[in-house]
Amino acid sequence: MLVPQETEIRAELERLALREQPKRETFLIQILAVASIILQFERTYFSIWGSQLAILQFLNPLGEIGATVESLKPYYDLAKGQAPELYENYSFEQWLTFMENHRLVGRKESKVAITLVGREFLKYLVNQGFSLYKAG
Repeated sequence: MLVPQETEIRAELERLALREQPKRETFLIQILAVASIILQFERTYFSIWGSQLAILQFLNPLGEIGATVESLKPYYDLAKGQAPELYENYSFEQWLTFMENHRLVGRKESKVAITLVGREFLKYLVNQGFSLYKAG
């Protein structure tokens, strides 16, 4: 699979007349960055739970102001009540840390706000036609 893909990329570079090294390198770095972001978003979507997507939607219009950590707990509690077996060994802190580790939200003291990554992730899901409603 690799060789035919490399051949396609080389043909596309020729078609775009990207023969000079600096332009070609810049273009390839941009393409690699886009592919990396898409891979990150796909992996995140595969492992994120519906209650966490709901938090992102809740935080999105709040911007940098964000919300208190305590105001997010009802989302966790509701999901835990609906699927106790999923949340049996998954604490609120782990649930929130998942979103931090994926850079979807940032936490400062007692506030949580959506990040640029979180906003772009939501846009990606909408653009791809992915559901914002998932289990968990």
